Amino acid sequence: MNRSLGQDTPTVSATEDLTQSRSTIADLFQAQVISSALSTALEVNNKSLSYATLGSRVDRLARDLRSHGIGCGDIVALCLKRTENLVIAMLGVLKAGAAYLPLNPSDPPYRLGQIISHAASRFVVTDSQSMTNLPEVSSHVRVMDRRPAMATEDDGGDAFNAPEATDVAYVIYTSGTTGSPKGVAVTHGALANIFADVAQRVAFSDRASWLALTTVCFDIAALELLLPLCFGGKVILVSEEQARIGRVLAGILHNKKPTVMQATPITWRILVESGWAGSPDLTILCGGDRLDRELANKLITRSASVWNMYGPTETTIWSTAERLSLSDGPVTIGQPIANTEIYILDAEGRPQAPGEVGEICIGGAGLARGYVNDPQLTREYFIELRSSASRSTRVYRTGDLGRWNDQGRLEFHGRSDHQVKINGFRIEVQEIESAIRLLPGIADVAVAGVVGPSNQKRLYAFFVAEPNLNIKLSELVSHLTRYLPKYMIPEKFWSLESLPSTPHAKRDTTALEALARVKPELAG
Repeated sequence: MNRSLGQDTPTVSATEDLTQSRSTIADLFQAQVISSALSTALEVNNKSLSYATLGSRVDRLARDLRSHGIGCGDIVALCLKRTENLVIAMLGVLKAGAAYLPLNPSDPPYRLGQIISHAASRFVVTDSQSMTNLPEVSSHVRVMDRRPAMATEDDGGDAFNAPEATDVAYVIYTSGTTGSPKGVAVTHGALANIFADVAQRVAFSDRASWLALTTVCFDIAALELLLPLCFGGKVILVSEEQARIGRVLAGILHNKKPTVMQATPITWRILVESGWAGSPDLTILCGGDRLDRELANKLITRSASVWNMYGPTETTIWSTAERLSLSDGPVTIGQPIANTEIYILDAEGRPQAPGEVGEICIGGAGLARGYVNDPQLTREYFIELRSSASRSTRVYRTGDLGRWNDQGRLEFHGRSDHQVKINGFRIEVQEIESAIRLLPGIADVAVAGVVGPSNQKRLYAFFVAEPNLNIKLSELVSHLTRYLPKYMIPEKFWSLESLPSTPHAKRDTTALEALARVKPELAG
């Protein structure tokens, strides 16, 4: 689909003078292995790895992958616990020239197999604990903690096939509107662009450290786990269990004293509500969901600086940023990061004037290649905007609504569809509905994101069962755990005689929310 732009199309583009480099993440890390060999690169479970040690283990895995024919164009699935092996695997795959595909070891085997198969991944790197949840796959499986000496250190030197900026660095699977997850293919060039911008923005150096707590299946984890290692800093790896408990996380911040931490608003709220007094040298990155002014001000008074970040997976982690100050006004999502363009378009693809709300469309260096093995979906969401007969710009249609305010800052105004954000994860309700329909006896179903306590979205499901059929809550939940990760399973369920719809025969989300307030939820 082509969209036409007028000569005076309102667009904002970042013009920071960042050093342009063709170096990949593997190149940047290798340079630090040489220059910072004895410095600590990674801390995990009270264990430290120097750059030299980490580099040696990365090289061994990269050589092992290459010995199995893995290189540019291949996708290697990673199903690993949050240990040093996770970071080694990410870097090892990148150094081999392939793209890594992160998987959550706790996801249902059905979903893990579905993703591995769809991505056509020929190789899976796992550990002895995680592999017990893996389904039968045709891919070659390497268990890292069972074969520590995967290859000798002198079996071929460093003769790897270096990837180009346009080659894929990683693939992240997100919830899909078709009922199945979709894989976003992000390139080395896109990743290098966001790394350069954020490193400059937070003044990251070889004396800095980053507290990494995000699950690797969320794309912002790449920033936490890899950016510090490209600039000589230190990664402090935190387990998912530690990240969920406010007082534990506050203790880690007090003891480790990291200089940067990134998290979603709900994690920052948990931390503040635990009594965290703050860290005066900490730079805060907050994104993945809407940040309210009350929480923003609390974070500002507890840190060196607070950045509100925005961006979908398809445009590589973050696309806009705003350094926040104490205020009573709304929190904006700022301006584009380096080499990024933002367009606000109406339903017909025409540019909106400043102050008018429209769909946020994003172009520039962070744009993903598209969706893995799904050219039709790629054409639907990655479109060409034509400004003249000879010039066009490729952009991603986010489905997010926004507008430019009087200060030239971007404001977020919700969604144009039924997509829901839960703790930073984008959830297409159609995927949950498809899973519920697989249960015999379900005649109709609707899933909605409803605002619950603390203004956080909660997933609620409403279904119609076939006549004289009694479906129990335990039966529904047990069924969904076979197909969906935990964060996609609705908190509450309602059995209805029929689903409300608008006069235009569309889902009436407002009516569903009203029913949830007055009708008893499903039990048993």
